[in-house]
Amino acid sequence: MNAQQYFTDVVVPTYKEFEQDRQSTRRALLAALVLYHLLDYVNADKRGTKGKLGALLAETRKRCASFQVVEAIANGTKHVEVRGPDRFSPDAIALVDGGTVIDRREIEEGKSREFKTTRPMLWVEFHGHRHFVDVDLYAALVYFVHEFRLSGPQSLELPLQVVFKDT
Repeated sequence: MNAQQYFTDVVVPTYKEFEQDRQSTRRALLAALVLYHLLDYVNADKRGTKGKLGALLAETRKRCASFQVVEAIANGTKHVEVRGPDRFSPDAIALVDGGTVIDRREIEEGKSREFKTTRPMLWVEFHGHRHFVDVDLYAALVYFVHEFRLSGPQSLELPLQVVFKDT
């Protein structure tokens, strides 16, 4: 199976299942796991070694801030407790009621994001900031499609109004 097949057959259906039930921690964890491991397939397509996978991971972390949250969720799920700076446990995922919530992350060049939603969403504290699992999964998925030239369905949507505000 190559990266495109894995994306089409595993990542997209798993993400779509999460889209249908965005309050499911189980589906969020599975979506993060399969999306994180897409890099293994991308690396294999490039005939990469384990060392090259490490470099690909580092570059992806640097270029896609949302991937760092996806990686922490995936590793925290897989290894029970991740050691190092990105300690995470699936128990850290919580449900927040709908409404307007400010998510201040160190991305988007110093702008804060205001997310408006009418339904509850899963969120996690990561590096001292609140991150919505929906947003980070979606942003990392979009990054992967563009960065690795994967053919992705155009129907994947973020079910929020995203409003950028100067801080």
